[in-house]
Amino acid sequence: MRHYTVPAPTGLSLWHDVSLHVENWLDEEVTGVYHYVNEMPRGCLQKFEVMTKDVGNVISEDPKGSDRLLEFGQPVPFNYGCFPQTFRDPHDVDEISGAGGDNDPLDVVDLCTETV
Repeated sequence: MRHYTVPAPTGLSLWHDVSLHVENWLDEEVTGVYHYVNEMPRGCLQKFEVMTKDVGNVISEDPKGSDRLLEFGQPVPFNYGCFPQTFRDPHDVDEISGAGGDNDPLDVVDLCTETV
């Protein structure tokens, strides 16, 4: 199983500085097309995430999450990440589920067949 390392910090906040909306060459939003920040490559057994409380919101490994993935024993079958410039407010309770947000950006599951 491949072992991944976190990307080097760039000085760019992957949560705040990456645009949510894709724009065309005229700087116009492309309707329904969004950027996402990939935190965990398909096939990995490590838990990575954008650190919302760290300076620059770098991606770091979550050792407890990695331990849980190893215990599960199956690599993640999809690319996993988050939408930049979004936030799941814990005080904003969903009418259907009754659950609040998780105090993080909105999660993304990328079901493409390639590892990102």
